[in-house]
Parts: sequence; C-alpha cells; structure tokens
Amino acid sequence: GLRGVVDYKSSGPAEGECPEAFCSRERESYRGQLRGYRDAMADWGEEPLRCGLYFTSISRFIHLDELDA
Repeated sequence: GLRGVVDYKSSGPAEGECPEAFCSRERESYRGQLRGYRDAMADWGEEPLRCGLYFTSISRFIHLDELDA
C-alpha cells in the first residue's frame, strides 16, 4: 500500500562539486516539479505517496520527505 513518485535525472555534480552539495542544490531546483507530479498522482489512489529524485550519473536516491502525501 505505498506509491512512489520518482523523477529520474541524468545530471551530475559540476567539476569539483561534492555529491552532497550537488544533491542539495538539485533538491531545491526540482522540488516544485516533483510537487506537481505528486499532485497529479494524488487522485489516482488512496495509498500514501513517497517522493524522491534519482540521479543516474551518481546512483543516488534523494527522498524529499516534505513532499510525501
């Protein structure tokens, strides 16, 4: 009874940027877009929604728990 809203991204850290700083920056950048996806899915079922970003270039999932519904 759980649904996931995962936005896959191919972007990666800039040269010399640590993965944590990159993920923090991208989290802020894509929060609104992911919120829109969550809102679109909200009417499609009763199960809770968990939201996150997955960065394919660094194989890292970032859970945006503030967007969970």
